Amino acid sequence: MAVEKFGASERFACALLGQNRSAFRKKKPDMGFEEARLREALRAVAVKHPAWGWRNARWHLRAQPEWGGVALNRKRVRRPWRDEGLVCKPRARKKRRTGPGAGDHGRSHLFGRGMESYLQS
Repeated sequence: MAVEKFGASERFACALLGQNRSAFRKKKPDMGFEEARLREALRAVAVKHPAWGWRNARWHLRAQPEWGGVALNRKRVRRPWRDEGLVCKPRARKKRRTGPGAGDHGRSHLFGRGMESYLQS
């Protein structure tokens, strides 16, 4: 972008961005029909099941008959999932107990009878 917009050299622009020149020259391949169909299906699964990640989405697609002959391996699903920016809803954390007796776990079973006097003093 800096090369076209400002007329900077490729070497200077890549050094400024911290990017390799080979990565600058490399163009992304055109997306095929099957790849576009896979991305659309992954987006639909992510909308329908927000708590699912790419693994559950992959198993869901593999169970459908229209994806029967298509190789849906780990890389083939995970890369588009990440490129599309799809994320699963984070799991809810356990709430901490508050109030009387919340931190009292009754740890006397960990010690012998003689150690209880040391803990109380």
